[in-house]
Amino acid sequence: MRSGKRNVTGALLLLASGLPFGANAASVETFVLAVGGQAGFSCATFAPATPALSFFINASVAVPTNGLAPCGIAGGYRTTTAATAGPISDTLSLNTSFNSLPVNTFVGSASANAQSGSVGAEAHGTFTGDSNGLIVEGTTSYGLFNESLTASSPNVTLSSPGTVRFTFTVDGNLSIAGPLPYASSADVELNYSLNSGPSYVLMRAQATSSGAVPFATSGTGAPLTGFTAVPGSFSGTGAIDTFELPFVWGSAFDLKFGVLASAHPATGSTADINFASTATLTGIQLFSNGQPVTDFTLVSGSGTPYDANGVHTVPEPSTSASMLGGLAAVAAVRNRRSAR
Repeated sequence: MRSGKRNVTGALLLLASGLPFGANAASVETFVLAVGGQAGFSCATFAPATPALSFFINASVAVPTNGLAPCGIAGGYRTTTAATAGPISDTLSLNTSFNSLPVNTFVGSASANAQSGSVGAEAHGTFTGDSNGLIVEGTTSYGLFNESLTASSPNVTLSSPGTVRFTFTVDGNLSIAGPLPYASSADVELNYSLNSGPSYVLMRAQATSSGAVPFATSGTGAPLTGFTAVPGSFSGTGAIDTFELPFVWGSAFDLKFGVLASAHPATGSTADINFASTATLTGIQLFSNGQPVTDFTLVSGSGTPYDANGVHTVPEPSTSASMLGGLAAVAAVRNRRSAR
């Protein structure tokens, strides 16, 4: 349904959790959606395709409550979860035609990836033909991780209150191509939360037409250094800080972080969002009594190593074996040379 299309939020879909996001939890999740079709009047009731609408604050599109196939909507959506550090990934695409005189077409794809400390999402879509209020078309994806962290320091008393600030390095681009004055939506939103606290926006960017400069902001109001916004597109790479949030030294606290990409093109337009090269945790600052603590250690629920420089992704087994084999070969060559 295109009802969410003219809303400044403009995103296509939302998070469906179902993971045990609580204390000491470590999990990853992806969601992909690609839909296109003409709903009839008997399918005029719409609802979110997934039930949890509270994490990605601005996402808001619905699909027929009667179901996609019964309402003549092609495509689908799915959620993938894993109670591990990951990585996991998923992709969904659609190429469909519907209606006649004129014919509508929608071609789109969505993909997402997630692992502890790093997520990515992209969405693409092109729509042709006339539009009406019962047409459903667009793509959405998100990557999400939940990590449990326990911080300690030899100079900080356990059970004492502290605060933490995270830094995420974000890389990607979004754009709208197509005729004016139709309003499309190419939307990206990165959100985070700590424990059972509220969902905060790390960064939000949205393009609505090829002739307008996209809206873009950080959640704290700090400048988005490293990014460029010109009519129809937004792109770049930058490090973005979260708010400073409370935790307890020596007690586990949960960091939840995700990126949502949503493409909702208007008639004759293409919407592209590519933040699949990941948003990665690249900095962790801890404080006690308002003072920075640098000699801290972090233990994670997933077993992923973290320190002041953020996440340190553990190589996959095949990669580790190759590295060890290479090091052994280098050592053997050195030994032979020493013998000679």
